[in-house]
Amino acid sequence: MDRIVLASNQPHVIREFRQFIERRFPSFLFATNEDLGTTEPPETGPSYAAMASDKAYPAAEFAHAYAVGVCEGLEVDCMDGGPGLESQSFGGAGASMNEKARLIREAVAAVPEMARTARLRCTLILMPPPQDFADRDFQPAVFEATCEGLIPTYSPVEENSGYDSLLWIPGKACRASRWAPGSRACA
Repeated sequence: MDRIVLASNQPHVIREFRQFIERRFPSFLFATNEDLGTTEPPETGPSYAAMASDKAYPAAEFAHAYAVGVCEGLEVDCMDGGPGLESQSFGGAGASMNEKARLIREAVAAVPEMARTARLRCTLILMPPPQDFADRDFQPAVFEATCEGLIPTYSPVEENSGYDSLLWIPGKACRASRWAPGSRACA
């Protein structure tokens, strides 16, 4: 395996994965959906793993290479786990991260700050090229991690960032986006 495709068009995901791959595997060819001229499918599956797989399989098939599909979401306990699987579409089509953050802050405004527990959930799928399915009994590898924290009263959302800039990690006294740069999870 000397090349890998990231099945994403999200700038913060692309930036972090590019840094990770280039640091650890400098000889790898790293490409994104945009590099291939393909689009990222909508996140409509019944689980994070299903949505990550829905992204990775077409990228692996198109590029004839291993592909990584990423699906992540913010689960706010006082919002019954929402936006959760609906994180990408939360706030409506085209809603910015600032708009999504505003909606979440409004939804939790009446809840005491220390009770605004939430987590980032990130699921990755490493999908082999389709020909590998025929050649041997290889199953996609699934990885999932969570990062626990709180939704603060106010926290500015960083440009080109995702929900990780909204989650405060009390034990680290920082936002998730600042605690582990270059990784998609705190664990």
